[in-house]
Amino acid sequence: MIETERLFLRRWRPSDFIPFQKLNADPAVMQYFVKPLTPVESDAVIARCEDHFEKNGYALRPHILYRMRQDEFVATLKF
Repeated sequence: MIETERLFLRRWRPSDFIPFQKLNADPAVMQYFVKPLTPVESDAVIARCEDHFEKNGYALRPHILYRMRQDEFVATLKF
């Protein structure tokens, strides 16, 4: 986990699935992607991320960015 005074970056948790699904279903958020994702497609992204991390010890796919004080989902990040 990477942490600053206001934000932290961490791996996926089960509680991240619904906020991630909502983010990926929003046409405004996804305007530069091929299409918005269904909940099943969003869950598959998380599964691929976690599978890659477990096999390789790192993830090329998104991690979760949270606000410290609100424990609020902010975004996903790719490295």
